[in-house]
Amino acid sequence: MATQKELHGFLRQHRLAWQFAWKALDDYLLARLGLLNVLWSGFEMATQACEKLLKAYILFRDNSISGNAEEVRKAVSRRSKASGRRTELGHDVEACLSLATDAGFPRSAEIESRLARINSYYSLRYPDSGGPSGKSTREILDVDEVIFEAWEAFRNINEDYYFTCGIMEPVYSLSVRNQGDPIDPIVKYRYAAMTNGNRAFEVRKGDIEEGIRSCLKAWYPSR
Repeated sequence: MATQKELHGFLRQHRLAWQFAWKALDDYLLARLGLLNVLWSGFEMATQACEKLLKAYILFRDNSISGNAEEVRKAVSRRSKASGRRTELGHDVEACLSLATDAGFPRSAEIESRLARINSYYSLRYPDSGGPSGKSTREILDVDEVIFEAWEAFRNINEDYYFTCGIMEPVYSLSVRNQGDPIDPIVKYRYAAMTNGNRAFEVRKGDIEEGIRSCLKAWYPSR
């Protein structure tokens, strides 16, 4: 278990990577709120959440990118073009997965097939695309599985970061407030937005909460 100071040093060293993961969380929460409330713009937010999370992994792991957002976009575009895609090259989630895999991402057959479908959501963002034909709010189940499976790969990068930042931020924030501080309604709302009806979270909840408790015990021993 690292100290908070060591975690902050890690975050300073990988500033752009954690910012991509932080933004992925916002997009993910918007996707969940949208799809669970039959707001179809949630589809493209789901694509963007997966894209940013995979790009965060690439930024953490691929030294050739040098922590540069433009370089990761170019790398994704090149990989996308090489696979035959002709539009939205820099937003190709499958190309992001391919690059992340090269950098050590533990790619499963399930995440590969789910991301192929999620990749198709992005074209739905314009009104002349025909809308979300053949899709339903149940799509969020696959989105949840992809996000949480992808986030598990970050545990091997930095375990303290995995339990307290990025996708885990709403869970960690609520856990900190439950140590005795007043709970901000916004903290409760963000936690609910991420966890309500989220099977992918539920099957991992015990392990996640135990990891967070370990961090809190090390960082706030007097509580």
